[in-house]
Amino acid sequence: MPGYRGHIAGGGAAFAFALWAISFAAPTLRISLFVLPFWLSLTIMGALFPDIDIHSNGQKMLYRFLVFAIPIAAIANLWWVLTGLLMLSILPFIVKHRGITHNLWVILAIPAAPYFLYVGPYHKIIMLCTIFFTAGALSHILLDFGVAKLITRSFRIKKKRRATRRNV
Repeated sequence: MPGYRGHIAGGGAAFAFALWAISFAAPTLRISLFVLPFWLSLTIMGALFPDIDIHSNGQKMLYRFLVFAIPIAAIANLWWVLTGLLMLSILPFIVKHRGITHNLWVILAIPAAPYFLYVGPYHKIIMLCTIFFTAGALSHILLDFGVAKLITRSFRIKKKRRATRRNV
């Protein structure tokens, strides 16, 4: 289990992979150099996100973000955004460590929710932000559990007990 520096490095690798995947899947997409630092920061925030349920740098970053995002959403009358941010702000208090925030389905559903709930001119931008945040969060889960344990944990697959002389 790496510390936050390991998760940041994993987020950097996930950023490079996601950028490569996007440029491969959509070769006509024009990527500006000014948006790359934003996408990198989204990927690193995603890499630190699963540890918001403990006192960590990810939790500190979350609350620093919320201090600015909640008043902006309230002033702009974006009530559905405000509701989501407030629900996100209480999440660390109601979950246990390595519980819901380390579940593959939650890691895929939380960032994808704005993509499916919002219909408008910024839909493509939200999709790209979702991809980078999710790539960072998946890198965190892979670093914590590894691929095999991630699959068994997410799909609730039970390991078969090997037959030994004692339990035969």
